[in-house]
Amino acid sequence: MIDIIVLDEAYPMFQKSHEFKDSTYLLLDYLAKSREFGIGFIIGTQSLNLADMALANTGIKIMVGGFGLGSDYAAFASATGMTIEQSEFIKRLTLPGQACAKDFRYPHPFTLEVPKIA
Repeated sequence: MIDIIVLDEAYPMFQKSHEFKDSTYLLLDYLAKSREFGIGFIIGTQSLNLADMALANTGIKIMVGGFGLGSDYAAFASATGMTIEQSEFIKRLTLPGQACAKDFRYPHPFTLEVPKIA
């Protein structure tokens, strides 16, 4: 059995500045060790200015409907191993439901459409 913790608007908890504190940021440490205890995390955020440790410890990354900042596209592309051409392509995925994902079980990022459920 796997327990899942869902954190929406998680940017304040996993912001990049927490990595640079003198002591280890406790929540990032828990995130890194959670798999050992059968705990999964779903982290939702509107900004990808997240701690590198948070991005590194997520096996599946999904961008839905585009980002607002160019730096977010660059962070997503870097975290998913995209080429420059792929990075430029995802900038065109701005409509609701258009998405790009990277699943650790597959070698390359892929696009998909998330259906609207009324």
